[in-house]
Amino acid sequence: MKSKTILKIKPFLIFGVIGLVLCIAYLTNYFLSIDSTIAISVHDTYFVIAYVHLLFLTSMWFLFCSLGYWILHKLDIAPIFWMTVLHLLFSTLLRIILIINNPIENHSIAIFWLSVLGFTVGQVVFLMNIFISIIFKRQIKF
Repeated sequence: MKSKTILKIKPFLIFGVIGLVLCIAYLTNYFLSIDSTIAISVHDTYFVIAYVHLLFLTSMWFLFCSLGYWILHKLDIAPIFWMTVLHLLFSTLLRIILIINNPIENHSIAIFWLSVLGFTVGQVVFLMNIFISIIFKRQIKF
């Protein structure tokens, strides 16, 4: 099966695999007690977020998205392909940029906020994809 076909017919597999990989990374960081944090300064207040918690929330969100696409698949409703691709790109690429370019070490908090904004846009596209697909009830074509 081609990757385009998997993304078109069964996007829940891709999001489920990403969620499981992030969940394994979370468990590894948790049990090995790797301490790494992000400190965000907003005016005079610091918000400190552990990477472990960020991994946990991101993995649970990917598994939730996988569940949404799986429900569509069980109802024989095809999600809109270009919205699924946008959702995948905004959700994964911006998180990878955030992991590679640690904003604290490079003193670039703008990259962090760009990542958060992109992730939020990706999730809005996900919700629109689910609702529009359910409203129009496009059947899956094999």
